[in-house]
Amino acid sequence: MNTKNRNPIESRSIFQWTLIALVLGGVGLQVVHLKNQQFQLGQDIQKLEKRLSEIHVRNQVLLAEIATLSSRPAVRKKLESMAIIMHAIQDRCIAHLFVPETAHDDMRTALNEGLHQ
Repeated sequence: MNTKNRNPIESRSIFQWTLIALVLGGVGLQVVHLKNQQFQLGQDIQKLEKRLSEIHVRNQVLLAEIATLSSRPAVRKKLESMAIIMHAIQDRCIAHLFVPETAHDDMRTALNEGLHQ
């Protein structure tokens, strides 16, 4: 009777191998997902680096344009065409700063104070 009731297929072994296959499949899917994220982030970084270099080039162009427009001949040309008007600076608008006269030996800096102590 025992031989008839006994299951010829070992369910424990099947369950064990099924569980191992599921774990390996899950790990494989996770690796693929992480690789896809890594690839997408790489593409985003490339786009941002390209945009940054374009902005840098545009900035260099604008700096050159500013230098050209603020040059002496350009300002003179604008003055002659009356595009801009210059006014003389009045003496009351100028702040005069006087340096106090001190002996050379009395002049100390923070670095010198730290070294002498």
